[in-house]
Formats: sequence, structure tokens, C-alpha cells
Amino acid sequence: MNGAIADQASPPFEVYIQPRRRFMANFVGTLNAPHAIVTGPAWGHITTMGTPAQMPAALAGAKDLTLGVALRP
Repeated sequence: MNGAIADQASPPFEVYIQPRRRFMANFVGTLNAPHAIVTGPAWGHITTMGTPAQMPAALAGAKDLTLGVALRP
């Protein structure tokens, strides 16, 4: 063995739905990764590609922060 470490050891569906890193997300399927701007941190509101969206959790203290999001087609 060469000392390699697995990037993510999880069931395939979990890796597809909740990858821990962008590499794994790209490895297991097609991925769009646009940038988003946090517009309403208390409610998880973001704007990406000119379209408002809502994250599943609040983004406290992140107003106007630019972040990367991952979207499956």
C-alpha cells in the first residue's frame, strides 16, 4: 500500500448528494458551480446567476459574502 487516504468513504448516494469536497462532487457526476452572493444571512437567502435562492440553513454574519454553490442539472 502506498499510504493513500480516501477522500470520502461513504455510500454512493451520500457522496452524490452530500460530497465533502468539490473534487468528489465532480468525480461522481455532472456539476454546475456558480458563485453566489449572500443577500439575507438570517434566512439563508442567496442570489446566484441573477436568481434568488434559499439555502437550507442560516448564514449568520455572511451578508454580501461571495461563495461557491454546487448545483446538479
